[in-house]
Amino acid sequence: MSSWCEQMFGIMPAEPWRLLALLVLPLWWLRTRPARNTGVLFAPLAALHDDSPPATWRTRLQWLPRFLVLVTLCCTIIAWSRPVSSERLPRTSEGADILLVLDRSASMAARDLAAGRTRLEVAISAARGFIAARPHDRIGLITFARFADLCCPPTLDHDALTRSLEEVRAVATDGSEDATGLGAAASRAIETLAKVQGTRVVVLLTDGVETVADRSRAGALTPLAAGQLARERGVRLHVISATQERDTERAAALVAESMAGLSGGRFFTARDEASLSATFEAIDAAEKTQFKDPRWKLRDRGGAFILAALLCFLCAELLALGPLRSIP
Repeated sequence: MSSWCEQMFGIMPAEPWRLLALLVLPLWWLRTRPARNTGVLFAPLAALHDDSPPATWRTRLQWLPRFLVLVTLCCTIIAWSRPVSSERLPRTSEGADILLVLDRSASMAARDLAAGRTRLEVAISAARGFIAARPHDRIGLITFARFADLCCPPTLDHDALTRSLEEVRAVATDGSEDATGLGAAASRAIETLAKVQGTRVVVLLTDGVETVADRSRAGALTPLAAGQLARERGVRLHVISATQERDTERAAALVAESMAGLSGGRFFTARDEASLSATFEAIDAAEKTQFKDPRWKLRDRGGAFILAALLCFLCAELLALGPLRSIP
């Protein structure tokens, strides 16, 4: 009953059993009906010669004071049941800010993680599951090959994020963008998250090793420098190597594990679709944000009914002693 009252009227009785007193009011209404031969204070002269005096506004409204008393009793009983409204308090803990950093170099078009599907398609599918498991987190997307692009800033609009994820395509083989800039992509994500407060996480998925930053290229940020930057900014960096190429995997592990370790994150390898999904589940479990149950504050609304009862009773008395006064 309380939940129904709250849905219908926005309030609910804290003591709903007290509303049973409303069942007595119909009996009160019947018991207090006036007799049919009730007179009026000033009767028209024509009424002395007629058995059926004409109806006036006073006679037509004789029921009004009694009705106002009925409303008074109703409001009093409702106030007695302690009506309250519930107000949801803000959560005491917030979700994390997460950036998915997805490699889209040409090698991500290889089909060795799942039959008939490219590495990129498998990665997108696993990322969708990760997003669905974290509805309270702000999650964004960065894609990279030679350069890193912010496709979607961290947001709670996961539908928009998923649409951006579905639009990711691998770059052309041997094209101008076909390279793997791990350091640049990680640093772009870290700098994006440096603007927000709270838990900040980067999940970087690649199938290769750094090919952009080397000793001959001045100014390019190396993966180890990105790991150091993540530690300075307080951002955890998890790195996933998704490939079945063992030579590439070993080379990636030497650098990527150090990059992740510097930030307090972890390095994972995934050689097929199942292990990639398990990797995202492991990251999800490691970065779980503890949410407290929603808290509610009850506000007393009985004062309004008490005021309404007093006003109705006052109006009933004024009418009964004034314009609608009757003499039995």
